[in-house]
Amino acid sequence: MTDITIKKDDGSTDVTYTMIVGSGGDKSPAVFRNNSATGYPGQRPEFSIQSRDNGDKSGRRVDLSYVYPDVYTDSATSTTKVLAKASFSGTALLPKNISDATAAEFGAQIGNLIAASLIEGTLTNGYAPT
Repeated sequence: MTDITIKKDDGSTDVTYTMIVGSGGDKSPAVFRNNSATGYPGQRPEFSIQSRDNGDKSGRRVDLSYVYPDVYTDSATSTTKVLAKASFSGTALLPKNISDATAAEFGAQIGNLIAASLIEGTLTNGYAPT
């Protein structure tokens, strides 16, 4: 099982998403959780990814899902609670008849686009770039 390590918003602190369960095959998600986050396991940020053939089997569809809860401690009960959850979902289609180089470039560019500061800003403030 493989974990995913990324940077927090401060740009220098690592945060690790631990693989909770690996994919069992098509339509079975691999699930990763940030176990260092506040709260119970079900209250922590979670990322999942799964893949499958598309309808006519001419490509592979990849589904991504991410949930980031806003967790606080209730002062009356001293228990952690979820105020709200920010979420992301996306789907990619990778045709089976493209070259390895095109597939590699697609993967690199979509990953880097999502990681770009302009897109990060949009995901932070909720407004598309103008």
